[in-house]
Amino acid sequence: QIYFGIDGLSIAKCAFCHPPSGNLDLSDNEAYTQLVNVESSGYAPAKRVIPFDTVASVLYHKIVDDSLYGLIMPPYGTPLTESEINTINKWIMQGALNN
Repeated sequence: QIYFGIDGLSIAKCAFCHPPSGNLDLSDNEAYTQLVNVESSGYAPAKRVIPFDTVASVLYHKIVDDSLYGLIMPPYGTPLTESEINTINKWIMQGALNN
């Protein structure tokens, strides 16, 4: 099982720009409540993360660069590794738990 805030889900590469970009705060105390089952400010009514569903999760599309929801994230600096993408995929598919 993947644990939020552990196993690479601290989202350190993303917290550089969020906040303030995209009305999204990915600081340690805010990240979970800002991601899971929350409407994406730029792509409403789509949700940022939908538990058990990467296909419907904006976050997943943003990190795999399929262009469905604009630019790949992170757009600057070091991109996410395949391992980091797989970890986020597993976390979403296991229910995007706040554990």
